[in-house]
Amino acid sequence: MTMTNGVGNLTAFVVTFTVALAIYLQTVAPSIVGGDSGELVAEGCMLGTAHPPSYPLFIILVNIVTRLGSMYGPSDASPAFFVNVLCSVLGSIAAGLLSSCVYLLSSKKCNFFDSLNIIAAVSAGLLFAFSPLPWQYSITAEVFALHNFFVALIVHTAVRYDAAPTKRLLYLGSFVCGLALANQHTAILLETPIVLWVVYKSNLVHHKELLLKTTLFFLAGLVPYGTVPIFASLFPHQGSW
Repeated sequence: MTMTNGVGNLTAFVVTFTVALAIYLQTVAPSIVGGDSGELVAEGCMLGTAHPPSYPLFIILVNIVTRLGSMYGPSDASPAFFVNVLCSVLGSIAAGLLSSCVYLLSSKKCNFFDSLNIIAAVSAGLLFAFSPLPWQYSITAEVFALHNFFVALIVHTAVRYDAAPTKRLLYLGSFVCGLALANQHTAILLETPIVLWVVYKSNLVHHKELLLKTTLFFLAGLVPYGTVPIFASLFPHQGSW
């Protein structure tokens, strides 16, 4: 990537992220709005177990955010509000990453009109951000904003890996794939074809050490699932699965 492309890529991400976050925060829900939000916030505050597949990573993030919010946030804000804001940030990052993907792919094909590439990338990112479901899940306490973040990050890492394969990106992608599954199991639908493509592109089956390290990074991403029985034994309470 040239310096110009790097600036254009960053511009597309920042503009998309900023616009999306600004509007999300203007429309963010002040508290629980329905769905699984009540359960997720309650279990997160108490480090409990949500309904299957438990969403352990989201539960941990909810606990961290609500603790920080109670210490540094507005005194009259509900715990759910702080989680809603977290989802707004995650949804905005997802939109920015999508915008970055579009920029990287379009600039690869057309290097002569960088401003048009930026406009196309920002437009794509904002169209995603303000589609009904992504918008809804980016202003309420649901697992889907984090899921969208991981999906966008996996695709973004794959696009970068396709342009310049490195071990760092391979390990990053593997770790993120594990983390994505520690939040929402449907991520496997995206991960399966991408993993098969990476194995083929990198010829991993003939590089045993690299394959082993990549697998270990993936397993490391699944570590949040190990907290489920631990928290269940340490913090038993009514309503927890």
